[in-house]
Amino acid sequence: MTKYVTVFSCLILLSSTYLVHLCAAVTSGGEAADPLIKLARARFPNLTRAELATLEFAQVGNVARGQFAIAGSNSDPSDPSNDPKTASDWGPQREIRAELLRWLFEEPNAIALISPSGIQVLGARIVGDLNLDFVQPPFGLALVRCSIPGRISLVSAHLRWLSMSGSYTGQIYAVSLVTDSTVLLDGVISTGELDLDGSKIDGILSLRHSHFRHGRRTLPYMEALAGWNLAVRITYAQIRGAVDVIEDFEADGAVEIDNCTIGGDFTVFGSRFSNPNNVAFAADSDVIGGDVMISWTIGKPEAAKFDGLAQFYDDQIAGSLFAQGAVLSGSQNSLHGLTITDTSVKGMIDLRDLHLSTGAQLSLIGSSTHIFIDSVSGWPAPGKLTLDGFTYDNLGPPNDAGSRLRWLRLSDGFRIQPYRQLANYLRKSGDEAGATRVLIAEEDLRYGQMSLWRRIWGNILKFTIGYGHRPLLAMLWAAVVVLAGAIVVTIAKSAGVMRLTWSETTPMPTGDPVSELNPLLYSLDVFVPFVNLHQEHFWWPDKAARGEFVKFGRQFSIRGSMIRSYLWLQIIAGWLLSAIFVAGVTGLIRND
Repeated sequence: MTKYVTVFSCLILLSSTYLVHLCAAVTSGGEAADPLIKLARARFPNLTRAELATLEFAQVGNVARGQFAIAGSNSDPSDPSNDPKTASDWGPQREIRAELLRWLFEEPNAIALISPSGIQVLGARIVGDLNLDFVQPPFGLALVRCSIPGRISLVSAHLRWLSMSGSYTGQIYAVSLVTDSTVLLDGVISTGELDLDGSKIDGILSLRHSHFRHGRRTLPYMEALAGWNLAVRITYAQIRGAVDVIEDFEADGAVEIDNCTIGGDFTVFGSRFSNPNNVAFAADSDVIGGDVMISWTIGKPEAAKFDGLAQFYDDQIAGSLFAQGAVLSGSQNSLHGLTITDTSVKGMIDLRDLHLSTGAQLSLIGSSTHIFIDSVSGWPAPGKLTLDGFTYDNLGPPNDAGSRLRWLRLSDGFRIQPYRQLANYLRKSGDEAGATRVLIAEEDLRYGQMSLWRRIWGNILKFTIGYGHRPLLAMLWAAVVVLAGAIVVTIAKSAGVMRLTWSETTPMPTGDPVSELNPLLYSLDVFVPFVNLHQEHFWWPDKAARGEFVKFGRQFSIRGSMIRSYLWLQIIAGWLLSAIFVAGVTGLIRND
């Protein structure tokens, strides 16, 4: 009997010991099953529920993990309980210490226990500044719909991926960040700026629905851009995929995309950029492998809006630039509008229906494109258009000379090149008359800026040969002068003031001395240089003679001196028109 009592007592003791260890394991968050929790507890006592969930999710071998480590009470990211806007109501059990995250990304023993799924957390509040500078773990980081009020620093970090979708954050300082795939910052609401200077992203960069605000810049090299109030800075970055800055993205301050290489499309439609009286958006010296979409016609989402200047400078765009319906606003006499300077667009530039309010400027200086499309409704106010150096192969409607001349007259001063470019396009498209009209309009403006005598000479060239572009016009004027001369000679002949200038060594012909004088041939002989029709040589007005002729039933008196003076003028006109005609035909006068 005693033997059985002893065995029973031992069984009770063993059962009690097992229950104690089991309770301890449950109380400690399963440290017996999760070595990562045990390792973390040794460094970070009093782990919160959110921290335990993060460690359990990250533990290698956890085949039952879901999509995220759930810091709250609901696994649905869209559930109101996971809205970081209400993070002030979250209890301390939803907190994750920033230093714990840093430890997970740099402690070799911890890294060895973390699954390739990495750190993925939903609905937590990160306490303290999150410093992940120079970490190079073999996994990524996702802090989805989290509250991260402190500064996030990712200087020279190398992650498999990065996601902060839907989170409320402070400044994100990610200079020289490297990721092996995407960077998702969709829906980020930040109280500071985003800095991706020198980053390398082997995937897409997405900033949909995000909001960023400019902060204080203290680095010396940023002093030159202090007035820009930078909210987003992506400079010297290499992004293999697309960059999406779309769908209600907002920047309170400038967005700078500078010296970047972007493999896919760069999209900003449906977004708002605000930096009044200064640069709101700048894409400078970038190489973009796809399209730039300030607007997008598919589904017709709202075009981007800019309060301030939107500028593209020295960019190379392999696709097209779509800006149809873009809104460019600002106060009167402030810096605002759209400038596309020294930029090559292989496809088309679409600027139809631009909204250029209160004197917004539109500049295309030095840029080039295959097709340029705009609309009259999108033209800027007079003096706010700059086209010097802008070239295109094809021009969308309106593409007639009259409409495009009105377009050119909106320029902020006279430039020769835009007129030559338009004339070349019209000539290639078969509108030779339109091309000539444009070139004549160019010369009108050019001579209009010169001195009085040059303007007079310009008017002579315009009305005689169309500045060399209508040389046959001189033939019309020649015909008018010759016919007028024939009329004058006819009058002089009937009035008897023409005299035979027969050689003294030759006997005077008998009969009427002027019967052989042909007024038309005489006028032609006088007008055309180097031509002898044997008229001018044998007859000339007698300056002392005076005669009468009858016209319209009335008698008029005329003197030979008047006829002689007219013929002298006709001789001069002949020389001048002939020289101008030859110069026009040979192109010596054209200012090409």
